[in-house]
Amino acid sequence: YKRIKPNIIISDFENYSSMLSKLMNIPLISLDNIHMLTQCEYDYPPNHRIDMLTAKAVTKSYILRPKRHIITSFFYPPLKHPHMTALYPPVLREEIMKLTPEEGDHVLVYQTAESSLNLMEELKKLDHEFIIYGFHKDEVDENLTYRSFNEDQIYEDMRTAKAIIVNGGFTMISEAIYLKKPIYSTPAHKNFEQILNGFYVEKLGFGETHESLDVEKIESFLNNLDKYQENLNKVEPWDNTEILKDLDLSIEKYARLD
Repeated sequence: YKRIKPNIIISDFENYSSMLSKLMNIPLISLDNIHMLTQCEYDYPPNHRIDMLTAKAVTKSYILRPKRHIITSFFYPPLKHPHMTALYPPVLREEIMKLTPEEGDHVLVYQTAESSLNLMEELKKLDHEFIIYGFHKDEVDENLTYRSFNEDQIYEDMRTAKAIIVNGGFTMISEAIYLKKPIYSTPAHKNFEQILNGFYVEKLGFGETHESLDVEKIESFLNNLDKYQENLNKVEPWDNTEILKDLDLSIEKYARLD
């Protein structure tokens, strides 16, 4: 940093850059989705209040007094400090924006917890085809097709899925919404950011959120895809233009001129 002598620091929820900003008196811009937790007035499940307070405390400790918060989100609650905060749709990868979604015959499942492997067997009870990622294997077992991670392949499987079963991760949910795919979300235990994402998936009518992969709930979800699809079809397409414009203007406004 002393050699480069930056005029401004942009942090994607990274603590070290925040510390350097304060130590070296370099202006900081925060660009992420996690500061939704501290900068917005959102609804949340009342039984997760302690998880919410914990997540807010951790988030506040990571990034200290930036000049501006640029927050990405697929839902838009009121801002606490609109003079220094802005909300934009999720940043999308070029590969996702190039996709033309179609409704195929399979459900895409993306689970990373090994504990979910036994639950996959329950999906055999359902009269649906499932393409499953997250278990590092390639095999076909009745109506279950397991695939090792391959970026091009998972994009294609997402493009042609009729629904997606995923945890509460922001990126996957955002991409599913962009591609207008109904979502069954199972947020990680006590991970409030994921819990909030799942909560708003359900609140907006884009799908459902549940604590676990329950075969009866999955069947009910799959029986209601038309309802969720109707809501998703109302979502206007977006790109990264506006957030990049804000970032350019913020750099111009706040960068230190030596």
